[in-house]
Amino acid sequence: MNSKPLVTIALPTYNRSEELFTQALESVLNQTYNNIEILIADNCSTTINIKEILLRYKNDSRISYHKHGENIGMVENWNWCVNKAKGDWINIFHDDDVMELNHIEKVIEEIKNKREVSFVFSIPTVFFENGDRCTDWFNVDLKPEKTYSGNVFVYECIKHEQNLICCPTVFVKSDVYKSNLPFSSQPIFTTDLNMWFKILMNKHAKFTFLSSHTLNYRIHTGQLTQVYISDLKGILNIEFDRVIAHLDFTNKSKIKLFSLKNKLRNTLSNFKSAIK
Repeated sequence: MNSKPLVTIALPTYNRSEELFTQALESVLNQTYNNIEILIADNCSTTINIKEILLRYKNDSRISYHKHGENIGMVENWNWCVNKAKGDWINIFHDDDVMELNHIEKVIEEIKNKREVSFVFSIPTVFFENGDRCTDWFNVDLKPEKTYSGNVFVYECIKHEQNLICCPTVFVKSDVYKSNLPFSSQPIFTTDLNMWFKILMNKHAKFTFLSSHTLNYRIHTGQLTQVYISDLKGILNIEFDRVIAHLDFTNKSKIKLFSLKNKLRNTLSNFKSAIK
């Protein structure tokens, strides 16, 4: 592969505070890897003037800005970003997170000799409003920087009943991303997970992940995840049931996964009853 492929960092945004948006944008602008397109998709913000903020960076030709005439919703904004992206690789970055200076460089360095890989993500550092930080995003037996078949991680997510992939860390080859559009809007909380499953369940899909913790994922009360946090387990199970029933598993694999998932649910139920 080209050792310096064009990477699109899509930055969909809506009514984010100027402070957080600026931190996110500048963390991308300051990357050590600079062959990037920064595609800002403003979903008709009403409380912040993104265009005015971007005047500070008017001489940076890597920035492309578009404001929708009306709010088209998060999912359609993400679809728009992927469709408009010019890069060989596409990353949908969150407007409230922060990349370490070498984040993109680390990703490209890892995949440059892995031609078969079309999906890459990394383990983030989670940071909270009170300043606390955590690097324990997930615990699986897979080894970072190795190449795996996509269905391996689908299985891990279902086994652990968690979305183990942190959305803003994900880089996908452009043709793979575009061919798997659109993002699903039902349920909204698992929009990203639904897309990852569609991509990874292809029999040719290969992925790798990095343990470098070069992306800081912010947890705060203003993010969509926190709105649905009380319904997290139920919403994830809806997605897992859909995936098991409808994606290209063999019947034998379906039975194993359903059996495992039901066993996990029963164990959790018994545990809850025991501690009442």
